[in-house]
Amino acid sequence: MVWIVLASIWIALIALSRWAYRSGRWRAPCHLDLTALAVLALAVLGFFWRVVAGQNWMPADGGDLVSFLFPTYRYAASTLAQGAWPLWNGHVYGGAPHVGDIQAGFLYPPNLLLFAVKPDFSYAALQGLSMAHLWFAGAGMYLFLAHGRGLRRTAALAGGLAFMFSDAFLTHFGNLNLNAVLSWLPWVFWAHSAALDRLAVPSGPDQRERRGWLGFALRAALPGVLLAVGSLAGHIQATLFIALALAGYTLLWLYTQRTESGGLHVAGRALLTLSIAGAVAILLAGPVLLPALDLAGRTGRTAWTYTEAAGYSLSPAQLVGWLIPGFFGRGPQFHWGAWPRVEVGYLGILPLILAGIGVLLRHRDQGRRIWPLVWLALGSFVLALGIYAIPHGWLTLLPGLGQLRAPARLIVLTDFALAALAAYGLDMLLRPLDADQRAALGRVLRGLVRMAAGVFGIVLPLAYLALLLVQDRDPAIVTRVSITLIAVVSFALLLAASTGWLW
Repeated sequence: MVWIVLASIWIALIALSRWAYRSGRWRAPCHLDLTALAVLALAVLGFFWRVVAGQNWMPADGGDLVSFLFPTYRYAASTLAQGAWPLWNGHVYGGAPHVGDIQAGFLYPPNLLLFAVKPDFSYAALQGLSMAHLWFAGAGMYLFLAHGRGLRRTAALAGGLAFMFSDAFLTHFGNLNLNAVLSWLPWVFWAHSAALDRLAVPSGPDQRERRGWLGFALRAALPGVLLAVGSLAGHIQATLFIALALAGYTLLWLYTQRTESGGLHVAGRALLTLSIAGAVAILLAGPVLLPALDLAGRTGRTAWTYTEAAGYSLSPAQLVGWLIPGFFGRGPQFHWGAWPRVEVGYLGILPLILAGIGVLLRHRDQGRRIWPLVWLALGSFVLALGIYAIPHGWLTLLPGLGQLRAPARLIVLTDFALAALAAYGLDMLLRPLDADQRAALGRVLRGLVRMAAGVFGIVLPLAYLALLLVQDRDPAIVTRVSITLIAVVSFALLLAASTGWLW
């Protein structure tokens, strides 16, 4: 019944905004944006239809969602319902500061709304929150691409779909607090990149009002406000990842502006923009950051070595997961390999191809927007390698980062940048191409056809042969080979479908 009511309201809003646009009362076609957001919601419901229908639980083994977050949130909800603040939890260990555990997330607005409306909420409510944050991530990506980057709505919608269904979000469905913070990443980028782009507007008499200090301060503060609200969900690693991405993107943006007049003035204002955003985020998130900072100094992590901090790095052997995510099995019951099970960054075959096309076919005036995304993807990928690459060790020298493990999670920044590049690629394909671009696209398509032919003519027969040859081996070996075969066949079919769609 709730879904029917929400769908009815959304359809009514689309119809109303369409009427307002066609009658001239609204200048912007908001009904198209509302339709795109509805498509993202339908995609989430369709993907998790068994969870929505109550036929399945996510994650299958419960994970942190049932073992940690559910009892933690229920404690906060019951305490708030009694008219008290959940500052101390006497139900864990011999008692522990609840407010000092940043993962408690009891000040996060969506959590507070749930606690107030239904203090005795069920586990299904947390599954609903996890799915809602996947949609929120896709919606933010759509906003960033369509209204922040000026891409066609179709391309922005594709970028939103690619990002919200990327490997990091699906792997951490049970880590609601992690996904909740990361879902604010595109929203923060939308606000921050808009503030940076305003700095590059040519100055002149008609720009004085636009460049006023009050407007500048408000634009600079908005990404900090968004980051602070997201940080209240309670996962300091995700917050630091977003902050790191903002700092890196700002420096890369400044590099693309180096040849423009007034470079020093723009650089100073860009760094000031970043500083204001950071200060606002720290101040607004202080009620959870300060107690967590005090508690962090009293934990066993203060004595961690680099080997412990680099635990759960992305092994180079897992890079096959960019094309075949199930090659080493999915989930704890089927994973095999001499390395920990981590997210591999799978984004999809077609999005990867489109991301390459976006870089290859870029227009000269698009380079300043595309190259920061390219370098963000490369930089975050190298850091995600963790102990297998030197730069991650340098990163742990920064305050606080030495107490965080699982550098493989940085792959979410790679997926974010690649999803944006994929949207650029699709946007270019939806526009007329010049002769050079058509020639380059032809070379890409011919290369994809050869690759598909090699997969179907060589890789698939060898995969089936491997399955036949291990039939007399240990059943565990047969299971692993069978799982790998399914993954390889899926990759072959997706590659063929992507190549055919591009043709």
